[in-house]
Amino acid sequence: MVKLVTIKKAETPGAVIRKLNKEWQKGKFLNHPAGLDATHNDDFNDNVLNPNFWQIKAGPAGSSVLEQNQRLECTLPTTGGQVGVVTLNSHDLTTCDIRVDVNNIDPIAAQCLMINLQKYVLTGDPWVATTDWYIAFKYNHSNQFRVYRKVGGVSVMLYNALWTGATGSMRMTIDAAGTIQIYEEANLRVSEAYALAQRTAVYIYIYVDTVIGGVSGMNYFDNYLHSDACPEVLGGGNPSLQAAKVILGL
Repeated sequence: MVKLVTIKKAETPGAVIRKLNKEWQKGKFLNHPAGLDATHNDDFNDNVLNPNFWQIKAGPAGSSVLEQNQRLECTLPTTGGQVGVVTLNSHDLTTCDIRVDVNNIDPIAAQCLMINLQKYVLTGDPWVATTDWYIAFKYNHSNQFRVYRKVGGVSVMLYNALWTGATGSMRMTIDAAGTIQIYEEANLRVSEAYALAQRTAVYIYIYVDTVIGGVSGMNYFDNYLHSDACPEVLGGGNPSLQAAKVILGL
């Protein structure tokens, strides 16, 4: 039997997680026989950073990464820098759907979602220290949402426009045809052929970045969701529709 589960445009990734996990308990995704792997999801509600999934990407003195208050809180001092988490192991992103809620109300410049062929956990900037990645971030200094790609050490801006707001979500999907799509909330911002050398061993980062010194504070992430399959979405795969129906099998 096939069930159509309606996901409304206004629903947050957290609400989507709860809805899909409820159906996952009953059955399987048609386009991913193994079902939604719950070990790829983290709502940060237990207030304990999972050492089997995440590794801290170190920041400067005075920075911190804490799973508390049922969210992932990242704090940076005025000296600038980057701090957050990266997946402990690489993941096969041949097809995938990665989402995270963000809150960017303190002066910290950027909250970032990155997929990267290299793992970097030192105090420096993964933007500079690694050579092959995609990154999306809400940029507080100019109220913008930005997307960049870096291949072989050369970075290119793919999108730069006013954001929908400081608080919301970011999402990256890769489909079987090798198309990567990057969203700000339900708004598609970038769609292109995946340009990195491979998709089978990729690290996922969520972190904050001051970009420039002189700003500080705490911003947080919540409701991290990673499905191994890019869900089949009716309506041409356009999540900006008023409602999308994800095909599930029970």
